[in-house]
Amino acid sequence: MKNIIYRVYNSKNKYQASYSSKLKGSKEWAISCADLTKGKVYEVNIVDRGLSESSKLIYSSENAN
Repeated sequence: MKNIIYRVYNSKNKYQASYSSKLKGSKEWAISCADLTKGKVYEVNIVDRGLSESSKLIYSSENAN
């Protein structure tokens, strides 16, 4: 079973938080958190036992307007 989470890292690439895509508004929460920490958001595909299958950068506060 695949599950998508939004994982937030701060400006020093330290983990901050993760938000499940199953929750309404979770992507926006992750982006808001990244803005506050001047960080980035990655969309991560999680497979069995919580292992990540793939990850892609979907937001960086450096590139925000």
